[in-house]
Amino acid sequence: MQHCHATIRPPPLYLVSAAQLAVLAPVLFVVFWLQPLGAKALAMGASIEMAARLYFGFYAFRYIGARQMQQVARAFRQGAVGKFVLVVVLFGLVFAYCRWASPLLIFSGYVLAWILGSALSAKLISTYRF
Repeated sequence: MQHCHATIRPPPLYLVSAAQLAVLAPVLFVVFWLQPLGAKALAMGASIEMAARLYFGFYAFRYIGARQMQQVARAFRQGAVGKFVLVVVLFGLVFAYCRWASPLLIFSGYVLAWILGSALSAKLISTYRF
């Protein structure tokens, strides 16, 4: 029996996270000099989004290829549910243990990282050779 190898490679998910860090780090550095606690709150929100994006990406792209379509669909579903649960748990932990942090800044960090990650993912998809 001959083994077939998938011709489709999984996308390099770490590139989106690395690019998010490269863009967000200088912004957070500047904000830290102006408002240290604000920068920490923004960083917590951004970290929640980036952790959830990585979780989904690594979980969803475990299977590749047409022969594994059921596993691909199941992995995407489970990845999406896991991402949602992870976001809820992490926000809950931040709000429970970091009462000093501004909820508005935490959510702003999350949304900023989400917008940036979505734009970077779209750029990666448009330039990636499958």
